[in-house]
Amino acid sequence: MLLIREATLEDVPGLVNLMRVFAAETTYRIEFDEGAAQETLATYIVHPECAIYVADYEGVIVGMIKVAADKEYQVRPFGLVAKMFVAPVARGTGVARELVANALAWFERKGCTHAFATSTAGIGEVEQQMFTNLFTKFGFTSYGPCLGRVLG
Repeated sequence: MLLIREATLEDVPGLVNLMRVFAAETTYRIEFDEGAAQETLATYIVHPECAIYVADYEGVIVGMIKVAADKEYQVRPFGLVAKMFVAPVARGTGVARELVANALAWFERKGCTHAFATSTAGIGEVEQQMFTNLFTKFGFTSYGPCLGRVLG
């Protein structure tokens, strides 16, 4: 049975395993750092203006979405999707839709005025279009390009 829930620190090892799969799929040439992954995930879990929702299938984490409520300069925060990933075995099952729905509900509870999501994971064109289609179904529209540059 699939359960979408907020992550706890006990989920960090499963999330690290999921991030390892993500890192292997991206076209970015990166070296996976387990310690950095553990630290980043734990920070998102314990910080009051951040959260991670996981898709838990019978005790195995098969998807995640990292979110933050960011008050850069405004009274009410913006909602930011920092990362979303669904394991290959769970794609096409509705997991991504459930994760986005939970993220949007979290943004509402945090009083966010806008929600933003960018796909910068070095994914292929088909996956990029699937990401765009998914978020469009939730009312997201294009606010312009996301630009990037390789450094070093």
